[in-house]
Amino acid sequence: MAKKTYYFPHDFHARHDHKMVKLRQVHGMAGYGAYWLIVEVLWELDSEMYFDNLEVLSFESGLDVETLENIITEFELFEFDDEKFWSESQKTRKTKMLEIQAKRKAAGALGGHQKSINNGGLYEK
Repeated sequence: MAKKTYYFPHDFHARHDHKMVKLRQVHGMAGYGAYWLIVEVLWELDSEMYFDNLEVLSFESGLDVETLENIITEFELFEFDDEKFWSESQKTRKTKMLEIQAKRKAAGALGGHQKSINNGGLYEK
């Protein structure tokens, strides 16, 4: 059975962004890895996560909750309020991707419908 692979669009040169450079200066590559872990989790959760759930990210990343809170709140990489955090750019990308998927699905259904109509005519006497 083939493994199903998922992806999400993101900037391939993100490491050069000045915010990411500052993050790496303070937290090293552990902070960089934690950033991408957070981004992946936010994508899976439809773009928002509650601060109360940082223990899960702490376990997955091996970083303490305070470090994760610092990564989320101090480098202008995420938006947040008193309860949760998110990424506006990620929300925008996900919305765009879902719109494209919906258009492709509709086009595929229409194409399949048209094909069945055309093939139906071939077998008529």
